[in-house]
Amino acid sequence: MATSQSEGDPQTFIAGEAITIHRIVDISAANTVTMTDAAADIAIGVSAETVAINGSVPVITAQGARVKVESGATLTAGVQVSSGTNGVLAAASTTGSEFNVGTLVTGGASGDILEMILNVQEVDA
Repeated sequence: MATSQSEGDPQTFIAGEAITIHRIVDISAANTVTMTDAAADIAIGVSAETVAINGSVPVITAQGARVKVESGATLTAGVQVSSGTNGVLAAASTTGSEFNVGTLVTGGASGDILEMILNVQEVDA
């Protein structure tokens, strides 16, 4: 069984840690990504494959791409979301200097794979 998603035009980066498919990632060093840990992390996209540390990880970065992302909470379709620990989705941030990563197309519980329109934007304080 393949562990990849193909929506959008992936860009390739080096995995700064083991990366799980369907996780939100950010730049951690030159050409290197890790899974986000909080809404304050500046997300660049969603991992399209599961890869080991130092492997090549395709990341969907296109704003407006429809992507699959693992949820870290119970979330409802139509709401904005932010990134949480280990690159999973969390409730939308309302704090300045934090980032929302998109709008949900589907809802679900923690651990579910949800569909989201990727739209990274800083929250106004």
